[in-house]
Amino acid sequence: MKVRWKNYPLKKNIRLQLFVYKNFATQVEDNREKKYFHASFIIEFLILCIFPIPFYDKVFAFQFPNFSSTEYVTVKYLLGDFFLCFMFLRISFLIKSIFNYSQYTDIYSKRLCETYGFSANARFTLKCFMENKPGITVSGTFVLTVLIFAYLLRLFERPYQNEVGMIQYDSYFTAVYGIVITTTTVGFGDVTAMTYFGRAILLISAVWGAFVISILILAVGGLFNMNQKQT
Repeated sequence: MKVRWKNYPLKKNIRLQLFVYKNFATQVEDNREKKYFHASFIIEFLILCIFPIPFYDKVFAFQFPNFSSTEYVTVKYLLGDFFLCFMFLRISFLIKSIFNYSQYTDIYSKRLCETYGFSANARFTLKCFMENKPGITVSGTFVLTVLIFAYLLRLFERPYQNEVGMIQYDSYFTAVYGIVITTTTVGFGDVTAMTYFGRAILLISAVWGAFVISILILAVGGLFNMNQKQT
């Protein structure tokens, strides 16, 4: 009787886990067919279809105004440059993998969230990361944003500056510096974009930077809050 009493909670826990897994697996099996052509599936499929075409690289010529004179400058880009720009959307797969393999989206978390009337989606996972690991979440988001946008800015601005005889964007650090002062809304004006593509990247980074800086302020403010034991 003593041995059976000790093993009873373990057996009950195993049965509960098997029941939760079986119930959740049944729901996944029921919803599998209707999720094949879900909107997220189509978007991810299109992202994976974007890649440079082997043995084919068409040249596109664009004219941009030369701010040092009244003439226009003809800048040539390759088709692979635009494909490379859109291929950075695959970073979403990395973020999705981090979310899917976290403890907040496993089978037990999803089942528990369903009992309280909400789903363990990406928004819920991001809130959990911000609550438990704010420093890593904010710093990782900021660093990844700066590195990607700096690369794209240099990709489109360097051909223009080669045509006008400037060497500002030859250094990758200059592009990083330009993105940092843009996302932090400082804007000294010493590093600017001359092409329409570069300006579009700076506009996106400025809007995205407002979101990053806001969560940075929330994370820093949370460091100075007292927990329940301290109060």
